[in-house]
Amino acid sequence: METIIFHCETVTPMFIAGADGVTPELRAPSIKGALRFWWRAMNGHLVSINATGKADYSKLQEEETKIFGGTKDGGYRSSFNIIVTKMPETSRYGQDLWDEIPFQTPSGKNYKVPQSGHQGKAYLLYSMFMMKDKIRPYVKSGTPFSFKIQIRRPGHEVALLNAMKGLVLLGNLGARSRRGAGSIRVLQVEGSDRNLQQKFTEALCPSNINSPEDLHSLYKTSFKLINHNVHTFSILNEAEIFVFEQKSDWKSALEMIGGPFQKFRKEEESAYKHTPNFGFPIVHRNMGTTFQGGFMRNGPLKDEDKLERRSSPLLFKVLKTNDSTYFPIVIWLNGDLIPDGYKIMDKNGNDATEPNTEIVEDFLKIIEPQATILKL
Repeated sequence: METIIFHCETVTPMFIAGADGVTPELRAPSIKGALRFWWRAMNGHLVSINATGKADYSKLQEEETKIFGGTKDGGYRSSFNIIVTKMPETSRYGQDLWDEIPFQTPSGKNYKVPQSGHQGKAYLLYSMFMMKDKIRPYVKSGTPFSFKIQIRRPGHEVALLNAMKGLVLLGNLGARSRRGAGSIRVLQVEGSDRNLQQKFTEALCPSNINSPEDLHSLYKTSFKLINHNVHTFSILNEAEIFVFEQKSDWKSALEMIGGPFQKFRKEEESAYKHTPNFGFPIVHRNMGTTFQGGFMRNGPLKDEDKLERRSSPLLFKVLKTNDSTYFPIVIWLNGDLIPDGYKIMDKNGNDATEPNTEIVEDFLKIIEPQATILKL
């Protein structure tokens, strides 16, 4: 059984918990779930269109089950195990992100607001520390941890390598992972097979990445995808990656992309029917309603027809390439927001609108001049 060990560190605060849903704990299923997502995003070419014009996922599901396991036909074991070999030390747990974000208290009020220059990252992570009675403990930036992959059935090493590239170079772990929390960096790779160790090291521990242009080249060589025209779920084919000038710490890197996003969303508050295109549910407290996706039939909206959640197709990422270089990155994944026949609406089935990427494109046009852009 070949073993690959990854020695890592957190780059941005990681909000990830164990069984109680509160105490920070890095768990193998969280890592495996992220790897499964990125593998799927890279393998949309395995989906075909059948004679009726509908997507056929059988081949995708078959390959996914071979690698990650599944419950179909009595269950199929995963081709690999993940074991967390070094947990983040409890001394590296933070109790309240306000301890790291400068704030002020408005006159006569009993709540905090971020100081100027810190609103962007606070906005991206707001639900982790800015909501009363919902403050989440977290793992601090720069915290070491390790995990290993044990390969039980050979033959899927390339698939695992590609999935790890997705997680490390594009993705994050834990809550608010699509808004910049839980970025990680692989510091060192060990392996029982020297050739396998070298391949993972070269892919996950890139050297000499000192500019957006260097990172552009890394992404171009790391993600060689098979072209296809299936877009019924989030995929990397034709995804757009926006890379910005490097910063010296995670806070300024996340602020660089979070600041324009916070400003845009504030200016577009009146477009509340369209903000679910950034992912939903969207809770509008001043309106007392929640916007989500649902299916409009000729009659009342049934509970089984509701789509209550859709992860954002827009990902915020901080990639650390050395001890003092942090790249702010925004990724716009390709793929339909919701299935055909569904519409965006409030939780009662009112104010139905068609999904539309225009509001996402409007935001990207704002940040575009400062970015180096790659379309996969």
